[in-house]
Amino acid sequence: MAATFNTANAYTLAEFAEFYDDDGKLSTLINLLKQDNPILDHALWKQGNREDGHKAKMVTKLPTVSFRKLYGGTPYSKSGIATVKEPTRQIASRWGVDVDEMQMYEGSDAQNAFRFQEGENHIEAMRQFAVNQMIYGNPDADADQLRGLAARMPYKDSPNVIDGEGTGTGCTSMYGVVWGDNEFFGFFPKNMKAGIQHEDLGRHDAYDENGDPYRAVGDEWKWNMGFFLKDWRCAVRICNLKVAYLNITDDTDANYIDLRVLTIRAKNKIPSGKRGRLKWYVSEAVMNALEIHAGSKNQIHLRYGEWEKSSEILKLHGKPVFECDAISENESALIATP
Repeated sequence: MAATFNTANAYTLAEFAEFYDDDGKLSTLINLLKQDNPILDHALWKQGNREDGHKAKMVTKLPTVSFRKLYGGTPYSKSGIATVKEPTRQIASRWGVDVDEMQMYEGSDAQNAFRFQEGENHIEAMRQFAVNQMIYGNPDADADQLRGLAARMPYKDSPNVIDGEGTGTGCTSMYGVVWGDNEFFGFFPKNMKAGIQHEDLGRHDAYDENGDPYRAVGDEWKWNMGFFLKDWRCAVRICNLKVAYLNITDDTDANYIDLRVLTIRAKNKIPSGKRGRLKWYVSEAVMNALEIHAGSKNQIHLRYGEWEKSSEILKLHGKPVFECDAISENESALIATP
């Protein structure tokens, strides 16, 4: 389809000028919309086994075992096997500008700097979109979406869900993940490249609302991805944490949330042999509450320690905790399975 730029998706001359100082040099911008989402950086990415997704076999039932007596037979039995497939989706972003508008600013260096800066913003938008899908994507609500962690644990009595007992809106969740080939991982389609792919569109024809052509320059970014939870025991969710009550430290208060008990129960849902690789992902409110509760009489087990020899990370029951801006603090409380 021919590219069409208009006031909704292309910079006007006035908007374009805002990126430059009075001396014609590109301004230094502070991106106040940038998010910190380390869960996306921790994800293990591997090539899927299909062009349109990834498929694996799961054991759903073990064979029957029985005592056998002398001269007695043993009944035949068999395992139960199910096939699980997760789709891949492509997220994409593109920008463009009229060549003559670009040339109004001095030199190719300035233009290249602008394109680099614009590219960073598009990539940030793609990262935020991807991490939102990783956590909140729900193909049951929208078939075009990926299945995120929340949709894999959608009820307060779902397997590997611990109920924080909050109700209504204004809730948040803690998510625990074990990354790995046999646990939870991200994937890209068979025979395709991993990560964000960039294409310089160069000078090309674009078309206005009337279908008339003009020359434009631009860039396009694409990212093919999917998520696969091979072992459902390797993801855990503490749901229904009422944000307004998180900082209450008096355990006699009716609204007190015992994070120590909840997180112990949650971590012990992870298989013991894999528990050592557990990572926690929380919102800002939960991170604050964990540190506040560390000073209460029912002290939660927190400490600061080295993480990958680069920085100090908060550890909960010995497992690292990471704050993720994408985790909502306005989730609706989960209900029991209908």
